[in-house]
Amino acid sequence: MSAADHTQDLPAVVESRVGNALVQTSDARELHRLLKVGRDFTTWIKGRIAQYGFVEGVDFVVTEDLSSPVSGSAKARVQTVSTYHLTLGTAKEIAMVENNAEGRRIRRYFIECERRALQAASQPAPDLSDPHALRALLLAHAEREIALAARAEKAEGTLALAAPKAAALDRIADTTGLILPSDAAKTLGLRPKDLTQHMLGNGWLFRRLGSGRLAGRQDKLNARLLAERSVAAGEHRTEIQAYVTPRGLTRLAQELGVPFTPTPDLFSPAPGSPITAR
Repeated sequence: MSAADHTQDLPAVVESRVGNALVQTSDARELHRLLKVGRDFTTWIKGRIAQYGFVEGVDFVVTEDLSSPVSGSAKARVQTVSTYHLTLGTAKEIAMVENNAEGRRIRRYFIECERRALQAASQPAPDLSDPHALRALLLAHAEREIALAARAEKAEGTLALAAPKAAALDRIADTTGLILPSDAAKTLGLRPKDLTQHMLGNGWLFRRLGSGRLAGRQDKLNARLLAERSVAAGEHRTEIQAYVTPRGLTRLAQELGVPFTPTPDLFSPAPGSPITAR
């Protein structure tokens, strides 16, 4: 059965290699959508795998695929997505345990898919001396080849779209110099308070007791995503200022999924003296 053998409200069934066998499988993400599960996909599928003891390489396989960017979206960037290919036996069990009308309907559909596959396997091999049978066989093979070529072309196009941006991000990550968090926010097209909130909430920064000034988390300093400098703060007084490195700005752009065209001239050496690790 090909990926085309389904309607919008039924999951596609395709052939995938699970272990050493080529078997019929269904995409767990599509199944999650059609079953109208309330939980997010990753939590749901990992929970089902753990609950029912499904084994990778026997009941399912996982591949890492690139998702196409959504045009016009603030998160218009290529992302890596884990795709769970479930054997039909696994997919039937998952559909059944949802215990709703959609699950029962989809389970019956999977049973029909299995029945059709068994029926096809039990048919005798085509008589290649029959020109009509040979023509049908060649047409089916040509259709499969066209479908595979289309999928390969789409994947290459996705990689081509991602490559210039990835190369630009790599270039900026290799430059030197520092930038204030407020300037990093402007570069990324964000309000400074929004970027600060993200960095506080995602383990980049914390506020020092007493002064309330922003300081870099040690793991981000160790990873050279942030740097700290001692800067003048009045007569005979200094204070520690957190800066974002080129590598850090690259990581923030990727985390936030914001459009970003980096250029090395964004950065310049920061004032003050480097701070040794705390």
